[in-house]
Amino acid sequence: MSRRIIIISIIFVCIIVLTYLSIPAIAVLGESLLVRFEIRNPYVNSGFCGWSCANVEDFGSFLIPNEWSLEEESGIYKIIDDSNKVWAVGAVVGTEASHFDDYEDLVSAIYKLPSVKITTDPYTEFLMMNGSDVDLLHVQGDVFEDDVFCIQLFENSQKELVWIMRADITLDEEQYNIAEAIVYSFAFGI
Repeated sequence: MSRRIIIISIIFVCIIVLTYLSIPAIAVLGESLLVRFEIRNPYVNSGFCGWSCANVEDFGSFLIPNEWSLEEESGIYKIIDDSNKVWAVGAVVGTEASHFDDYEDLVSAIYKLPSVKITTDPYTEFLMMNGSDVDLLHVQGDVFEDDVFCIQLFENSQKELVWIMRADITLDEEQYNIAEAIVYSFAFGI
C-alpha cells in the first residue's frame, strides 16, 4: 500500500514539474495561435485570403491585400492601396546599410522638412506580436505638427522596418484590421 502511495506521489510531482516547465514553451510556440484568437481579425481568421506577399530587400516579407502594391525609390518604400493612394511610407532603419539612421531622419524625408522632433506613445489597443507593433508618433517641425500611426516591424533589436501610415486607425476599423494583419503576417512568418 505504501509503495502505491509513493509511486502515485512521484507521478503527481512529475506531472506538476513537467507542466510548470512546459508553460514557457507552450507560450512561445503557441503565441501566434493565442494572438489570433485574441485579436479576432477578419483577414487573419480567413487565412489571408486575397492577400499576397510583399518583400522588402534585405529585410523580409509580409502580406498585403492582393490589389495593393509595394514600391521603392531611394530606400523609401510605399504601400499603395487599391485606389492608387499611398497607404503608408516606410524604410528600414537601424543598420549601416539603411538610408535613415532613425525615425526622425525618415519622417524628415517623408515630410520634406529639414528636421523634426518625434515623441512616441504606445498604442495600447494594439497587441505587440513578436516585438512588432503600432505606436502613435507626435511629429513636430518648426511650423508643423502632426500625429501619425507607425507600424514597427522588428527583425531584431537593431533592425526594423518602419511604416508611417496615412490612415487614422482609431477612426477606421477596416484600416486598423489591415494594419493588424500586416503586423501579424510579419511577426509570425505567414
